[in-house]
Amino acid sequence: MPKRNDSAFPWDLLTRGYAEVGLYEDALALYFQMVEEGVEPDAYTFPQALKACGGVGMIQAGEEVHRHVIRSGCGNNKFVQNALLDMYAKCGDIRKAQKVFDKIVDKDLVSWNSMIIGYMRHNLMVEALDLLRGMTQEGCEPDSITISTFLTSALPYKIVIQIYGLAFRREIEWNIETIVTSLSQM
Repeated sequence: MPKRNDSAFPWDLLTRGYAEVGLYEDALALYFQMVEEGVEPDAYTFPQALKACGGVGMIQAGEEVHRHVIRSGCGNNKFVQNALLDMYAKCGDIRKAQKVFDKIVDKDLVSWNSMIIGYMRHNLMVEALDLLRGMTQEGCEPDSITISTFLTSALPYKIVIQIYGLAFRREIEWNIETIVTSLSQM
């Protein structure tokens, strides 16, 4: 009998394919089958598995994947950290999301946006606005996703105008579709 391929690559492709089209349960089943068969997940596997956990709100599965991340040594990979942050925020544990965010050494736009979106999803508007301030102070410029996150929320009109002004002053490249959708939901 031929030796089975130990590479995570084909598993990663399938898991990613399922997660990208919203078949989160299938992506998770494939991930756990992969682990059960002795194939080691890698830094490409974890973000897809975590996306699937967040997609179905399965925090227990997400915590198990997080343990795999730690054991594998991928805990300092920024892509994996961003996926962990997003998963915890989507699954309702904003404190764990904040802990992951705090551990990210070199935060990128995805890190900041994921945490801001998490705060807004949990109606923590003051924290989200503080994070926006911190983001700009750290030299990370908000994008149309950042701005539309605030524009679609139930913020007071005065704050929405200030956010619009921030975007205008910084000449943020607007994704017209995103902004139109945001404004139409107000």
